[in-house]
Amino acid sequence: MDQIDIITIQEPYIYKDTSRKITKTHPSYEIFTPLDDWKENPRVLTYIRKEIGIQINQIRPIISRDLIFIQLISTNNTIFTIINIYNAPTQCTDGNQAIKALFELQNFPNNAILLGDFNLHHPNWNPLHPSPSTLAEPFVEWSNSRNLHLISPIGTPTHSKGNVLDLTFLSGPYTAYTALAEQLECTSDHSTLKTYLHWNYRSQKPAKKLKLNTLNETLFKDLLETNLTNIAAIPRTPSLRDLDQAASSLTQALTKAYTGSARRSINGPLQQPWWNKDCIKAVYKHRITNTPTSKRSLRKTVRKAKHTFYITKVDKVEDINDVYRMAKWHQSTGIYRTPPLADLSKQTIANTIEEKRETFANNLLTNLAEVDDIPFDTPTAPSRSITFPDIAIQDIELAILKAGNTAPGADEIPTKILQVAWLQIKEVTLSLFKGCLHLGHHPKCFRLATIVIIPKPNKPDYTNPRSYRPIALLSVLGKGLERLIAKKVSWLALNYQVLANQQLGALPLRSSVDLTTCVTHDIEASLKQGLKTTLLTMDVKGAFDAVLPGRLVNRLREQGWPNNLVRWVQSFATNRSIKIRLDGETGPETKLECGLPQGSPISPILFMLYIAPLFWMGKPQSRFGYADDIAILATSNSLQTNCDSLKMDMQETLEWGKTEGITFDPKKSELIHFYKGHRTLTDTPAIHTGSMNIEVKPGPLKWLGVHFDRKLCFKPHVQILAAKALKGANALRSLSNTHRGIPPYLTRKVAEACILKKCYFASETWWPGRTRTKKNALNNPISISNVVDSHLSLLNKVVITCTRAILPVYKTTNTAVLYEEAKLRPSEIELNLISQLYAARTTRLDLYHPLRIRAENITKAREYNRTPDTRFARLITALPETEHINPLAFPPWEIRESRAEAEARINGPMGRTKAQAAEDFKAFHAKIPRSDIQIFSDGSKSESKDGATGGGFVISQFDIQIAHHSFSLGTNAEVFDAEATAAVAGAAKALTLASTKLATDLWIFLDNHEAALRLGSHFNGSSQRVFEDFLKLTQAWAVRPRLPHTSPGKIRVRWVPGHLDIPGNEIADKAAKEGTKLPFPLNPICTLASLKRMIRTRANKADEQLWNTVSPQYYKDLQFNHTSNTDTLSLKRATLHHILAIRSQHGDFAAYHERFNHTTAHVHCSCGKRKTPLHFFFCKKGKAFKALTKSPPSEAIPWLLRNPTGIAKLAEWLEYTKFYTKICPWHTGAR
Repeated sequence: MDQIDIITIQEPYIYKDTSRKITKTHPSYEIFTPLDDWKENPRVLTYIRKEIGIQINQIRPIISRDLIFIQLISTNNTIFTIINIYNAPTQCTDGNQAIKALFELQNFPNNAILLGDFNLHHPNWNPLHPSPSTLAEPFVEWSNSRNLHLISPIGTPTHSKGNVLDLTFLSGPYTAYTALAEQLECTSDHSTLKTYLHWNYRSQKPAKKLKLNTLNETLFKDLLETNLTNIAAIPRTPSLRDLDQAASSLTQALTKAYTGSARRSINGPLQQPWWNKDCIKAVYKHRITNTPTSKRSLRKTVRKAKHTFYITKVDKVEDINDVYRMAKWHQSTGIYRTPPLADLSKQTIANTIEEKRETFANNLLTNLAEVDDIPFDTPTAPSRSITFPDIAIQDIELAILKAGNTAPGADEIPTKILQVAWLQIKEVTLSLFKGCLHLGHHPKCFRLATIVIIPKPNKPDYTNPRSYRPIALLSVLGKGLERLIAKKVSWLALNYQVLANQQLGALPLRSSVDLTTCVTHDIEASLKQGLKTTLLTMDVKGAFDAVLPGRLVNRLREQGWPNNLVRWVQSFATNRSIKIRLDGETGPETKLECGLPQGSPISPILFMLYIAPLFWMGKPQSRFGYADDIAILATSNSLQTNCDSLKMDMQETLEWGKTEGITFDPKKSELIHFYKGHRTLTDTPAIHTGSMNIEVKPGPLKWLGVHFDRKLCFKPHVQILAAKALKGANALRSLSNTHRGIPPYLTRKVAEACILKKCYFASETWWPGRTRTKKNALNNPISISNVVDSHLSLLNKVVITCTRAILPVYKTTNTAVLYEEAKLRPSEIELNLISQLYAARTTRLDLYHPLRIRAENITKAREYNRTPDTRFARLITALPETEHINPLAFPPWEIRESRAEAEARINGPMGRTKAQAAEDFKAFHAKIPRSDIQIFSDGSKSESKDGATGGGFVISQFDIQIAHHSFSLGTNAEVFDAEATAAVAGAAKALTLASTKLATDLWIFLDNHEAALRLGSHFNGSSQRVFEDFLKLTQAWAVRPRLPHTSPGKIRVRWVPGHLDIPGNEIADKAAKEGTKLPFPLNPICTLASLKRMIRTRANKADEQLWNTVSPQYYKDLQFNHTSNTDTLSLKRATLHHILAIRSQHGDFAAYHERFNHTTAHVHCSCGKRKTPLHFFFCKKGKAFKALTKSPPSEAIPWLLRNPTGIAKLAEWLEYTKFYTKICPWHTGAR
């Protein structure tokens, strides 16, 4: 096939699930299909070699599954059409439909080749068949009228039955001939025809991509150094031209160095990856003999090659990313050339690639609203004054070097190249970025985007441009500046409350689940009050592409953003240019008048600021928004009143959108009513306003991934997500069995990340718990079922399927064993854990967060015994009184020391053993001036049932102990909290001592590495207040009263290895243990770390109690206790199978076979004894009782099957002796 450019196939293979549109593919060819919707199988496909050097267009003058029209366009714009046809036989229900369609075609191309399976008999091409078919004569007349000449062999059979069915016709001034290609015999009942067409109009092929893995870093740095010497330094007061020139020169320097030090990719593979020597031999043999036997042999060989390739690929996988890709194999779909598009703006059909690019630009990258933009200098009155911070080098490094390897833009520079070049370009990059923000300018080269058109999944009509998503590939260096500014703008928007608190999206600590939880809580609270609630959802059409630059700039000025930032946004959003990449070809550079690039880090927050007024209208507490998805709630005693209210809200929204160039997609607007009792759909009112009519549809309403049903039972939501997750779990399970496949520990990671997260999505919103508490008529609490058994049943089925994918066990294995061995929790325990952790998260949300506001209201209502009975309220009221963390206390751009710097400051382990670190500390400690104050502090947690936490410190100066203190934090704190509290309490005590005036430094020594690292910097975690108090103490120490000759000094923190006989540390440890025995403080506040630990401990206990209840007797005989240790899953799959079979007694054992009536199974070992689970230990041939341990069987067997060390030793022995393959062979029919 090396010399074949175009392949036309009739009656191709089509995979049974036609929704996935899968057929035979080849890495060197792209496929053209006659239809986008495969409800009916296409009966023709055309394959064209990639990078053929010819401009190719597909047209559809006839919509038929039997015809494909492909245009080849020469360099002088001459069009030649290739028509692939399958004409069904006359006896078929749709017989001769393709020929009839050709007859009706008005404008048949002048230059064309018509070829395919015609299923027509006529003497013109088959003289031995004198009687023509029904439409053969009319076809001959029609072809003559179109100047189509037969160029395929006359009288040469093309079918195994001796008929001439496959024909080739040519029209136009071209030279071509067709011959039978026996060397291309492909086991079909039709012969292969090969046509030679003279064509010399090939264009130049585009440049290949640079391969990052071929980079010569040394050469790259040398070339870059040379290129940078030619770049002029940026002036202290640069002009806009200077910034453009600097950005362009820097980009060119990087591109030239990269191009000169890396190779470009060569042509893609010429054969399938599974194609091997056996396939080549089978093809050669079939071509020589061409018998039914050789045909079957070839097909069998090809199937075997495919099977072997993929089995080997799965068995040898080691990289978790490869496993993630394998887990998506079941979602793979066919990839085809973009079909002709319907240009909605011009009401025309776009066939050529230039027309398609223009269609996408007109429909996806242009604001179609009638309103015009406004001038940038339109007067406005700012509502506040926002101060924008300066840029530091740490900001740039975080924004560029740690952003991930995103797709590069037109300059081809990926993140990895910037990481390699960073030391050479950091100073010029800092100057460039500072100049850009100071002047308010985004360099021109950063405003060039390559637009990649991506089809949206599961769209019914791909001729509609709206079925595609444009993604802007921007310069990675420019995206670094955008990402840096976006991070600051997001934080400032929250801190200054520029956005309504229920407008979420590109903001820290705000997710779509937060919004769906708020909506659910509000609806439930209303229903509990006997009210009716209606939810209206709307979607902004076009979103980023609808933004008008002038109005965006005006909005930012209204909101009070500083002028330099507003100027930068104006520069960013104007004079943009794009190159549209479609079907592997990149178009010319064109100007873009409006919109924000979809793919830029700053576009989401700018879009939110642009539509911010929407969420301040009407009742802001009833409006919710996440990016371009909007929801409005209305609550009253009447559904009609709700609809009237929503109609007014909707009219207000539409009118505002009309003035701002924002339109809403009526197809994505939905309505749902929530109420108690029964009512038919005909009784539910709708909303009618202007051109939008929104009626209640049957079934749930989907918003932000959550399926809301009228009763808020969320059963449809669980059914839909569980069905999708189960499909993925079964696909993952199909990749492995008991003896081969993906390693279990990798399978478990993928199952948790890709499958269980999918089925548990938004469980924070919908999970109500199995029961809830309610007071009866006597005011006594009683337990009420939440009727979730069906939900749990669906989810447990997914979890069990995941355990079977993870574990190499028989399908009859006990369910409890599957949960325990796979280390996965039953869905009820997992849902409780997820929802409780979610409730705990509210304690570290800012006061402006909608969830935090609701949590505060619930807490206040509890004081008056008015707590609403909602899912979220029950979670919040179940929490103990907990500290509140303020995540906005300190801006993220504050310069903070890195972890490595903090490690060096406290002299952490840094690769040393604890013993070596202790020796180093003793040597260092001896050199500290005796006049300095030293504090040894420690924290401890009691091992008793109450788990009390205490802390203590000891203060010394001049080798004299001058203070000693112990304290209790109760049961609601962790060792980390106690360590930090003890250090701060010791420092506070030291500042009150009179002898501080004699000291230069205050030394704090503690053995908690993490607490030592955190002391001295801002911390947004557990015990935040304690760490802030420590920062205040460091300031107080510098201004303390001191002797004239004493310098201010510092509070210095040093890590000390614990429990290694360092005197001060041992005394502090003893003081902390004494603190655990002291009386608890009154009304203790639970720390965040303790709250999380309590929730996880509760889940682990529930898991353990369930195991103790349902564990099989044979596990109890092994004294097998519940554990979360996953080391066993790291064993080889076959080895793990044998160990699990022994533990579960479900394996190749005599009793097992007899129980399930496996009459053909071998029930005896080669030693003559019956196969039993413990036979491996007593087998005289295996001699495990001698090789593995000298302990008696009653001790050895539990140790080997339960203890991690014993399991490792047993696994090593099984692999070394090959016991179950050579001594006690495994029976394949036993499963």
